[in-house]
Amino acid sequence: MKILGGMGPYTDCAGDCKGVIVRALAGRAFRARHMSDLGRPVRPPACSAKATVMAFRLLSAALAVASLLAGAAGAHEFKLGALTIGHPYMSETAPRGTTGAGYLSVANAGPDADRLVAVETAFPQAMLHVTETDAAGVSRMRHVEALEIPAGATLALEPRGAHVMFTGLEAPLKVGDKIPATLVFEHAGRVEVIFNVEPRAGGAAEGHDEHGALDGGAGPTGERPRRS
Repeated sequence: MKILGGMGPYTDCAGDCKGVIVRALAGRAFRARHMSDLGRPVRPPACSAKATVMAFRLLSAALAVASLLAGAAGAHEFKLGALTIGHPYMSETAPRGTTGAGYLSVANAGPDADRLVAVETAFPQAMLHVTETDAAGVSRMRHVEALEIPAGATLALEPRGAHVMFTGLEAPLKVGDKIPATLVFEHAGRVEVIFNVEPRAGGAAEGHDEHGALDGGAGPTGERPRRS
């Protein structure tokens, strides 16, 4: 379009140019809000980055706490002076079982020996037992009055070894049950603990009938002493 030779063409050109300029300014304003001058996406505000980092840190902390709680649920311990009682637990029992076994560890960090002399629970009776194997390879359970914990050593109550025998169960022990008890030590005194009921190794519920072999006879279900 020519701009010389009259006002009309000039006026028309001015109108057209005005429209182009307005559209250009509008486009520039749009890009300013969404794009940088070089055509790249505008960086998010610094506060957004900080908020993202903070959210990530909070999530990491929450996961760490959840992991600690899960670990604590699986392996719990109790303290009494120089003694540390590690992970008291019982195995689930058979539907009609009336006895169960409890296991734990006692680490003695003190300079003097101690003895576990009793375990108190709401069950009619809780006794300390050890497992003995004779020359013929027959294993039997024997009641003892106390279990020694030498200075600087750890006493381990575990399957096929020393353990706590609970009798008089009125209902089977199920996985997830919590059994409160009090451990009594000769020198350190008393401490309250919780026995967690866990699945029996191998998947079978425990009736602990082998305790009937204390006198060499059959257990409550007729089981004879086992040979190792």
